[in-house]
Formats: sequence, structure tokens, C-alpha cells
Amino acid sequence: MREPESDPTAASEDQECWLCSHLVQLFLDDEPKAGETVLLEDISAEGAGLAVKSHYPKGLRLTIGAAGFQARVVVVECQPRETDFRLDTRFTDGFRWMPSLWKPDHLFRPPAPARKAKGAAGGR
Repeated sequence: MREPESDPTAASEDQECWLCSHLVQLFLDDEPKAGETVLLEDISAEGAGLAVKSHYPKGLRLTIGAAGFQARVVVVECQPRETDFRLDTRFTDGFRWMPSLWKPDHLFRPPAPARKAKGAAGGR
């Protein structure tokens, strides 16, 4: 019996996210020659966050490309902001990003969030 495939548009909460600021090309899978220049804002093993000029529907398949890097993604969410849209994507085809594979400009690993203490005295 085959196990059900996971939903590629489902968000993951436990991934380590790296901040960055790198211009990349975003291509529709069915129009690989007509790309849009967008800003890669963050990246993790499972996906990437981008600043884009227009709305992209959930589930749309795209390709992110830059010198030395190309990955197919699916749109997880696209939220309007004051002057642009925040596009959250998940890598497809079993791809997982790691810093040793490709480093976008201004790559920064923010400190891990502080763990919540158990109880007022730290839960001793």
C-alpha cells in the first residue's frame, strides 16, 4: 500500500531559516524564457521567501534561478505588503538547499530563538 504524498504547499515550522538579499530570476514552469527579477529575502533547506511585484496563486509551480543556482518550487503562500508581496515557496523534486551548495549575497544566520523557561524559576 502506498503512503499518501505530503502536501508540497504545506508550511513547515521547524526549518532553520537564513536571511539574505540576493536578486534572482523567477520563472513560470511553462514559460522558462520570460523571467521576472525578484529579491530572495530568506532561504532554508525546504524553501525560500521572496519579495515580488505581483500576486502568485498557491500551488503554482515556479523555478528560481541565479548564477550557480536553480531550483523548482511551489507557491505555499503569497501575502500583500505595503509596496510588494511576500512569496513563500517550498522546494520540489526532493531538492534541499544547504549553504555549502550555494550562498546567496548577504547570507546571515540569525541567532536561534530563546527557549521559553518552564515556570517562573526556569522549571528546575
